[in-house]
Amino acid sequence: MENSIYERLRILKSAGQITGKMESAIVAFSKKMEYDYHLNFNEDNGAMLVTHLATALSRIERGESVEKMDAFLLEQLAQAPEYGELPKYLAVIEAQMGWQIPEAEMGYIAAHFCTVIEKGGKI
Repeated sequence: MENSIYERLRILKSAGQITGKMESAIVAFSKKMEYDYHLNFNEDNGAMLVTHLATALSRIERGESVEKMDAFLLEQLAQAPEYGELPKYLAVIEAQMGWQIPEAEMGYIAAHFCTVIEKGGKI
């Protein structure tokens, strides 16, 4: 993972937007993706995913929710081959955080996840 992505997480942590536990969970998620898909996260391909994960984890920790993604868009996303792989990556975060990511968050995370892989990963 490129230093600027780590720096982004450090800034979010020092600003109180995420905890150290969240930072570690996001790094573990990202490292697993990098390894499995032969990626190198950088600002171009990974910034949106990393930032969204930080926002989502903070929102979940505070007990806030989001509106579930539009069913049509979710259906389109589900057709991507990498979509089915997302649960094993989310399990990394869930294990570290000690809670499950709500279903309403899944579609938004999946959109960023699939985009990163399409921009430079292997299936």
